[in-house]
Amino acid sequence: MVMLYLPCAPKDITVTACISKLSDPKVIVVEKAGIAYPAYISCLKDNADYLDEDFGKDANDSQASSTPGDDSFVLDEWDTSLLYLDPGQWKDQDHYEVLGISKLRWRATPEQIKRAYRLRVLEHHPDKKAKDGDINDDKFFKCIQRAYAQLYDPILRRQYDSIDPEVDFEIPKPTETGDFFKIYGEVFEREARSNFDSWRSFEYLDEEKERVENRDEKRWHEKKNKAQRQKRKNEDNARIRKLVAQALAQDPRIEKYKNEEKIAKEKKRQEREEASRRAIELDKKRQEEERLKELRLEEEKKKKLEDGKKEKERKKKELRKLRQDVRKIFEDMNYLSLATKEDMRFSQERKMAELNLLLENLDLEETKSFNKDLAKVDGKVTDVDAARATVAQYIGKAVEKIPAVGSGFIIFAPGMDIAAKIRQSKAAKSNAENTDKFSSAKWDANELELLIKATNKFPGGTVNRWTTISKWISHHSGLPERSESELIKRMSELKKGSKTKDGVDVKELQFQKTDTSNLNIKDEATIRYDGPQVAKVPVSSEPKKKSEAKPKVEKQWSTSEQAQLENALRKYPPSWKGEGDRWENIAVMVNGRTKKECKLRVKHLSEMVRQKKSQG
Repeated sequence: MVMLYLPCAPKDITVTACISKLSDPKVIVVEKAGIAYPAYISCLKDNADYLDEDFGKDANDSQASSTPGDDSFVLDEWDTSLLYLDPGQWKDQDHYEVLGISKLRWRATPEQIKRAYRLRVLEHHPDKKAKDGDINDDKFFKCIQRAYAQLYDPILRRQYDSIDPEVDFEIPKPTETGDFFKIYGEVFEREARSNFDSWRSFEYLDEEKERVENRDEKRWHEKKNKAQRQKRKNEDNARIRKLVAQALAQDPRIEKYKNEEKIAKEKKRQEREEASRRAIELDKKRQEEERLKELRLEEEKKKKLEDGKKEKERKKKELRKLRQDVRKIFEDMNYLSLATKEDMRFSQERKMAELNLLLENLDLEETKSFNKDLAKVDGKVTDVDAARATVAQYIGKAVEKIPAVGSGFIIFAPGMDIAAKIRQSKAAKSNAENTDKFSSAKWDANELELLIKATNKFPGGTVNRWTTISKWISHHSGLPERSESELIKRMSELKKGSKTKDGVDVKELQFQKTDTSNLNIKDEATIRYDGPQVAKVPVSSEPKKKSEAKPKVEKQWSTSEQAQLENALRKYPPSWKGEGDRWENIAVMVNGRTKKECKLRVKHLSEMVRQKKSQG
């Protein structure tokens, strides 16, 4: 007899309460079954604590140690027909029989599978056969390897065990009579290995899609295999449900349990009826109290609803009266119109429509304030102007709350303009964060000259070229450093020879460095007596005629310039889609060359390549 004791109360408990009385002790019969029972027996033998956290491990260890066949492990009798197995038809072979453990089958442990594999390998390894003088045939050895790979992997073994042809998965017929435990014992032992969440799968029966080379056919095979696996899984689930239903219907323990449960329910029903008869008066009294309480609560709820309706109606009446007062003020002030030609084009109906729209978008407090502000004026011209300003002010508040109503105000205040200003103010606020804090300074002639010198001093390919140029110009000019984008942009303008962004001609800036018109020479020119005498030539006031323009000689491209051009073309290919002009960016990377010269050079090189292809 096993004595079960109540657990101790928690240590942190502070309040005790009596829920009900303990029932009288009863003697019940507990079936010795389950994984906890071996653990309990082990604890009794070892004098250990039954509630220890590791008791489940002991049970598993005891089960593992009691696995049949551990101590007396013997392979099956050798069958010579196994030597004729084809490794290509490995799905048709019995993997357990190949390893010699066909009697154990799904009961075999991983250690037994490994041991059987080693014994088979020692006997049928191709090297051993060749040494003994046998024919060097490794077909059966490949079958052994395939069987071991299939059974030692837990997932692959489950796939094979799910369709094991040597295992009978048929369930007993419902009409079969006899000892229930004999008939269903082996069936439940066979099915119990799948647990309640069945791991049976049918991937092993899939058609091998690896043999198919066509991708579409592989997809078709995969889709077909998936559908067949699902069909087999559904059939297996239906089989398990049928087995459970039959077992429940024929198990004598279930029938006994149901009868006992029926008797217990009947007894409880009688006790409940007896208790209900004894407590009928108390129930009626309690129901009456609850009914009266519900009536009181219902009356209070109705009263609150009526008070709320009255308050709401009062506010509506007050708001209606305030709106009527505002409309009366409008009528007294001739609808706030100065009767000018400009205001006469608006009808009184239009003005009242805008007033009603304004009043609909003002709450009670705002309407009170609006009425109070309008009541201060007395109908004079100046007061009417103040009233119109007040109306415009409240229109602005309404539009600020609901910008969509701005289109309904035209006369007293431009509602659309107010809504637009609100949007513009928000947009301006966001744009102000993105604008530059400081505008770029203008370029003078000295700074431009330093820029040209710096680009020649630091050619393309220099590390951090434009940062170095900016620091160099700032050091020699004493001005703040320029940004990289500003230097590149100004250099491209100089190469074009056009006007800068500030509208100043580059030639004019260069002329500022060479202009000597304002130079005053106070002393006369000295005469050199030791040198040859040169006849004085009278200076004519008329400017000399310009000589005929000589043909411009094209400047030859150097090796460094050609390399810079090639690097620029790689960086900015024809498919480049970035900021700025492509050829301007290329010209910036080639020192001393303009955009036009770069284009002509590329055109010349393309023509040379075309000629070579046509000749060859």
